[in-house]
Amino acid sequence: MYLTLKTGNLEKEVHIRQRKVVPAAGSTLQLMPTENSNSEVYEINYFCLTGEVDESAKNWIRLYSSVMPEEHTGEERIIVEDGKIYIKVLPNIEADSRNGIVHLTTMASSVKTANFIKMIS
Repeated sequence: MYLTLKTGNLEKEVHIRQRKVVPAAGSTLQLMPTENSNSEVYEINYFCLTGEVDESAKNWIRLYSSVMPEEHTGEERIIVEDGKIYIKVLPNIEADSRNGIVHLTTMASSVKTANFIKMIS
């Protein structure tokens, strides 16, 4: 679905895609430059600069860069240089409904930056 936003003489078309809920077993969302627009996979086309997990989700959402060693436990706040942030959603062992927010600073080009909020449920 596309949505057109208009403010005065400015107009922006936004592509809205709904993704599946993250499974209870956990998963890793990959936020990185990609040409993949398939909403069935957890690969999202953003060039990320920073990420921060909201206070309410710090115990079950962790952030990783592409250069962190495999045994690393992740971060609550991260800065990356290559545009790639991995959001690891840990398994939901209590089987309760949970929602978390990850604040991202992304870059569309070398001149323009934006702030996004990604809701994880």
